[in-house]
Amino acid sequence: APLMRLAGKADVYAPTRAHALTALARLKSVDALPLATALVNATPRKVGRAAFAVIAASPVHWTVPSIAFGLRTPGLRSAAALAAIANPHADLGPIALAAALGADLTPDEREAMLGAIGKIGPAGAATKLLTRIEKADRKELIALMKTLPQLGDRTIVPKLVRYLPHAEPEVAKFVVYALENVTGKRLGMDIPAWHRFAGLDEDGAPAGGRAATP
Repeated sequence: APLMRLAGKADVYAPTRAHALTALARLKSVDALPLATALVNATPRKVGRAAFAVIAASPVHWTVPSIAFGLRTPGLRSAAALAAIANPHADLGPIALAAALGADLTPDEREAMLGAIGKIGPAGAATKLLTRIEKADRKELIALMKTLPQLGDRTIVPKLVRYLPHAEPEVAKFVVYALENVTGKRLGMDIPAWHRFAGLDEDGAPAGGRAATP
C-alpha cells in the first residue's frame, strides 16, 4: 500500500514514482494493476514505462487496451511490447505489426515490437515483415530473422533464399537460421542447395518455370 500511494502521487518526484512502480512489478502485485493502467499515460514517460513493468509482471485480459495504447505511443512502445509478450492477446498482434512496419521507431523499439509479433503471431506477419528487408539496418535484420521462425510461414522461403546471397556475412548467418528453422532443413550456407530446395534456378527464378512448394 505505501508503494502504491507513492507511485500514485502526481506531486512526488518522477524517478521516485518510477522506482515505486518497479518495486511493485518485482512483487508481481496484482493489486497495483488498476493504478498501473491509470498511469501508463503519465508524464514524464519514465512513470508510464514503469507502469508497463507492473502490467508485464501480472498481465490480465483487461490490461489489453492499455498495452494497445502503449504500442502506438512514442516513448512507451518498448515497455508496452514487453507487456504484450507477457500477455500475448490476439488483438495486439495487428497493432504491433503496424508499429513495426512504421518508419519512426527507434532500433530498440523495433526489436521489442518484433519480439511481441513473434509471440503473438498475427496472420500474414512474416510476409509483411519481409517488406522491410531492403530498408532495415543490420540490427533490425538480425532481429527480423530471429522472429520469422516463430511465425511458421513457409511461403517466405523463396524470398529468403533469393536474399541470402546478397546478405552481408553477419546477417547471412541469421538468414540461414531463419531458413533452417522455418523449413527443418539443415543446409547451412549451401546456397545452390537452398535454391534447389526452393525450386529456384541459380538466378533466383523459378526452375523449369514453376517454383516447388517448400
